[in-house]
Amino acid sequence: MEVFSLFPTLVSTSTIDVGVDFNNLKLEDAQNVWVLDNYTNLNNLIIKKFYRFKNDVLKLSEVDFKITTSWMTRTNPGEESHFHNHKNCYYSGVLYFEDYDSGNLTFKTPLNNLSGMYVGAPDESTSQRHETFYICPTKNLLVFFPSYLEHKISLYTGNFIRYSLAFNIHPVGVYGEGDSRMSVPTK
Repeated sequence: MEVFSLFPTLVSTSTIDVGVDFNNLKLEDAQNVWVLDNYTNLNNLIIKKFYRFKNDVLKLSEVDFKITTSWMTRTNPGEESHFHNHKNCYYSGVLYFEDYDSGNLTFKTPLNNLSGMYVGAPDESTSQRHETFYICPTKNLLVFFPSYLEHKISLYTGNFIRYSLAFNIHPVGVYGEGDSRMSVPTK
């Protein structure tokens, strides 16, 4: 039997040497969705990493992108978030400031929205058939994932507040084709 892994969902992880005082970021207003506007160097480091990913892996060297929104997440011991995705952007991401032994970034397969309603979950998880996938938060870990991918913060059982920086990335300039062509300002 030949099996094809069609149309994979591309998630990227790397580490980043931020050189930023995380204590200042932790103090950012939770309602501020433009945190990176105040941290130009960090914004530039993140977008530089995304450009490497979008050029080398996504093969989108002709398309420019920018971080449109960015915010701090704070998760108290005993908390978790619900599964959600991000609308009106192309990729999303998160940067972790510390090592955490819980509160993983958890992704849920989008395929169950289509086929799971008929047959339910598989008997076992394989490399081709995950129900969920986890990324453990580690210091300076940077994660990029498609914004349509449902994700959440798993139950955090640590003793201190868990912090991370989340953001969305969107194409800018002229992109698309035909009647789906758009022009989004770079500023």
